[in-house]
Amino acid sequence: MNAASLPRTLPTPAELVGLVRRFGPFGPVYVVEAPLGERDGEPWFQVLVPESGERAERSWAQILRDPDDD
Repeated sequence: MNAASLPRTLPTPAELVGLVRRFGPFGPVYVVEAPLGERDGEPWFQVLVPESGERAERSWAQILRDPDDD
């Protein structure tokens, strides 16, 4: 079995730090800055919106659903 035939695994929380994503298809860009711990068994992260300088919190599932910044 080669790597191409293996099922894709989800990224670990540590692998999300540094990613650049968007809030939905038309929202502003954000950068995943740091893990904040778990809530109800799900990892949460601090994100930075470079456009405004605002920091927000985003869950692991939300980050995975949000599109990459292309």
